[in-house]
Amino acid sequence: MYKIYVNGTPLVLSKTEEDFKEFQGKDDVLVNAYSGGPKHLLQVIDMLEKTDRWALVILHAENPKRLWKDFKKIFKRIDAAGGIVMNPSQKILA
Repeated sequence: MYKIYVNGTPLVLSKTEEDFKEFQGKDDVLVNAYSGGPKHLLQVIDMLEKTDRWALVILHAENPKRLWKDFKKIFKRIDAAGGIVMNPSQKILA
């Protein structure tokens, strides 16, 4: 299971129903099967960037490592550790 925060909302990449069974049926939790394409992942992240409707979003797949690999293909990891993060032009990222 992997957990990523998008604008403060947790996005969980998971495999089994046991990981999210307790959240099914809640109005503010979205549980969705991953279709296996980065386009689907981008749509979910775009939704999280544009709305605060969901308290938690769970994407599940038979192979969560592949889902994580697809995620890493799309995004670059930037470690902040509570400090300031700057882009290559030395502008502060918010």
